[in-house]
Amino acid sequence: MSKSSEDSPRKKAKPIHRLSISTIVGLQIVLALIALFGGNYLSALYHRDRDLSRGNQFTLSSLTLNLLKSEPVQSRDTPIRIIVAVRRSSSHYNRVRAMTQAYANNSTEKIALEYLDPVRDGDRAFEVSAAYNHVFVDDVIIIDARAESKPAAESEDTEVKLTPIANSPHVKIIPLEEILVYRTDGPNKRTLIGYQDEDLISTLLRSAIEGKARRFYFLSDKSQLQDASENTPWATLAETLHRQNIALTPIRLSDIDQIPHDAEGVTLIAPQYDLDERELKILKDYWARPRAAVLVVLDPIHRPERIRSFLREYGISPRNDRLMAVRDGRTTSKVHATFTFGAQLNHINTALEGESTIFEGGTNSLEIREGAEDLLNRRISPIALIETAAGYWGETKFTEENSTFDPQEDYGHPVTGEGETLYLAGAVIRGNATNDQTAGLTSRMVVIANSSFLHPQRLHDKQVDFLKNTSNWLIGREDLMGVGPKPIQRYKINLVPSQITFVNRLNLYFIPAALLLTGLAIWSVRRA
Repeated sequence: MSKSSEDSPRKKAKPIHRLSISTIVGLQIVLALIALFGGNYLSALYHRDRDLSRGNQFTLSSLTLNLLKSEPVQSRDTPIRIIVAVRRSSSHYNRVRAMTQAYANNSTEKIALEYLDPVRDGDRAFEVSAAYNHVFVDDVIIIDARAESKPAAESEDTEVKLTPIANSPHVKIIPLEEILVYRTDGPNKRTLIGYQDEDLISTLLRSAIEGKARRFYFLSDKSQLQDASENTPWATLAETLHRQNIALTPIRLSDIDQIPHDAEGVTLIAPQYDLDERELKILKDYWARPRAAVLVVLDPIHRPERIRSFLREYGISPRNDRLMAVRDGRTTSKVHATFTFGAQLNHINTALEGESTIFEGGTNSLEIREGAEDLLNRRISPIALIETAAGYWGETKFTEENSTFDPQEDYGHPVTGEGETLYLAGAVIRGNATNDQTAGLTSRMVVIANSSFLHPQRLHDKQVDFLKNTSNWLIGREDLMGVGPKPIQRYKINLVPSQITFVNRLNLYFIPAALLLTGLAIWSVRRA
């Protein structure tokens, strides 16, 4: 039985048909090309930029992103035209192109870009020059936010017919030189150290969209802050508000009977002189208006009683003390402070909550009666904005030498942290801010108990963002609040001649030789 089974004929195995190696290699090459071109095509349609630079130098700040997503931009029927008239040979071309492209990418097609080289494309440059009444002597960026403007070209090779303008407030021209930041190293010697392109473009973009600047009146006869020269507190405040499209205009209470009706806000900065009865009535009459806005920055050295009484009436009481702490065995008045975490109505600190900053110069504490029943019955809501760090107390005998904490007379507690929290900035909302129908009619006020921080040498980045958010909140532009752009710095590495020689040899000889030896080693192993 077994023998017959062994003698039975076996079935022949089917031959295996294999493709030749050349066919397989050719098919692999074709599939690789299909994957390569398909990947490039899909990445061109669906892609996301990632900023790998140190400090995210090519990422727009939250303040700019909020501007691009705001209702005045997103509700436009025609996009905003930005013409980047910068020579391609310029060393700043790539930086400006990347930054303006980021604006267009984040605007959901509400910004249309056109790149123009005034040297290479003379005909188009002549057309743009005639339309905007500008002679191309230097590189510029043109922002055209007119409602009737037509969409700009989607590519550099497509030209769009331009409509001539006549000094339109919705058209802004930025010279490229203004976005460059220089350091003066000596007579007639300047060194480029960075850019302020995003800050300047966002400022003029907001100005072009709104057209007319908002107006804050500064009560100039109550302080001696006004000084138009550079590097002064007045210049710092005016420039910060200008970047929010707010014009700071001096006005004298002694010369008027009421605050002008075009006032978007009133500022009292470091008041040294008190209000009389007539001037106090003018201020109260303005505060009684719907959408009134008041910014008060106190100087602890001076104590105008009527101004302090006015603030006390609405839940913020400036105290007669100085914030102090003991650091390294020495008493200091430099205050380390923290932006408070946002309560329901605290929109100013939305992007700053929990961040720390430093206030130099004298600072007094503020009593802020948050949640006081008598104030809530009058629809008045005080809000704390900035509080001191641990270890500070409010010294009432600050004029005496070697002041120490006295729990019976001073505020707070520098050791245990017991007692009330010490604040140095607060806000007031008058009206029903929790109702969507009446929230836009509320009056708003911000009080800051330190005026020294306005000095350019003492102003910190977070305080600039706080000022910007404060000004936008006062006039009801909550959608434009956020953290502003940080200045872009350029650094120069100084090398001695021997180091330069080593770097050149490394690039020209050692690295190519290392690659060659690596290739020879791989070839030898594979050959073996």
